[in-house]
Amino acid sequence: MKVSRFLLIWLGLAVQAGADPERAQEDFQLIVKESDWKYSPEKLHRIFKQAGGILWRNFPEATLPPVEIKYDKDGPLALFGVNDRGHRRMELSSQDSYWSQHVYQFSHEFFHLLVDCKEGDRSNHWFEESVCEMASIYVIEEMAKEWRIKPAISGAEDYAKSFASYAKNLERKESYQLPKGMDFKEWFAKKEATLREGNGYRRDLNGIIALQLLPYLREAPENWGAFGFINEKRTKKKVSFQTYLANWHESSPKKYHPFIDQVVAEFGKKS
Repeated sequence: MKVSRFLLIWLGLAVQAGADPERAQEDFQLIVKESDWKYSPEKLHRIFKQAGGILWRNFPEATLPPVEIKYDKDGPLALFGVNDRGHRRMELSSQDSYWSQHVYQFSHEFFHLLVDCKEGDRSNHWFEESVCEMASIYVIEEMAKEWRIKPAISGAEDYAKSFASYAKNLERKESYQLPKGMDFKEWFAKKEATLREGNGYRRDLNGIIALQLLPYLREAPENWGAFGFINEKRTKKKVSFQTYLANWHESSPKKYHPFIDQVVAEFGKKS
């Protein structure tokens, strides 16, 4: 009976509902550069591959050239464009054997690459930053499940508890909670101008939005792929959030439209 339950858990992890079973970790390439990690690049590569696979399998339309990852104290950061080798790049500031922090930073920046982050109008960039924060929380939650069964570092199964604890702490973060008694639509109506005036990096506000949308992706992870189209029509021209959402809807395959409509409704907008 024990073995049977173990097998069922593993099968559930290996093939999520709606995930593309043929999009394996081997289908994207990561290059962990020798830099001041204060930890083994080879082990980091294994950890990043497992974390990246959680998102990759739910982005069936995404393509990605090799991604170079290096340590930089001024990170984390996903760089625009490609280098002279045709590689995308990210810089992380996590060090040592703090695996949860490594995964948290990597997942955020990897998501930027999956949605093809590009230069242009920044007035709606807060949305991408919020979704990246949501991706980090989601990946760490899933890592806690996968690591318990098949850890990227052999013999480290117990670290699954640390991933789970890290995710819970993010979700319970005081600054990520809606003010008591306030509806999300009401909160967003008050904060939309602030979000649009900034450069997108308001972690407190991004966190509230991330936790508002996260239940939809837990329930239907196949909808992660919808975010791969948020930058299709991004230009230097400043547009309203309503137009931004309409552009996203128009650029996306029809299978994602019901999910996008749910997101639009959450913000109190019309599709």
